[in-house]
Amino acid sequence: MQPYLNSSLNFCHTFKLRPFLPDSVVVARNVAYLIHAGHRFGRIQNHVSSVTHFHQLRGFPLGWDPDYVFKLTLRGAKRFLGVQANRKQAMTPLMLHRLASLFLFTKIKPGC
Repeated sequence: MQPYLNSSLNFCHTFKLRPFLPDSVVVARNVAYLIHAGHRFGRIQNHVSSVTHFHQLRGFPLGWDPDYVFKLTLRGAKRFLGVQANRKQAMTPLMLHRLASLFLFTKIKPGC
């Protein structure tokens, strides 16, 4: 969590933005900056999550989390970076036949 928080603080310091109690525009700009820097979407989510946890632990209100523009920014980042769900391969009859050979299909006696 600390490296992500440090990254966020450096971003705010570099661009002279308010690091604590940021509004949705500041957090959205940070997301855009991370995209430009070449980070993957999972890492960007970790950045946002770390800033969120820090603010919640300190008792600060989260002004950006329910914001519509911020949600659109994250959705756009996900689309831009090409994040896709990793779907598993479908089970084919050939795979089932190969699996069946690994099992011993005999009746089990009661009480064993």
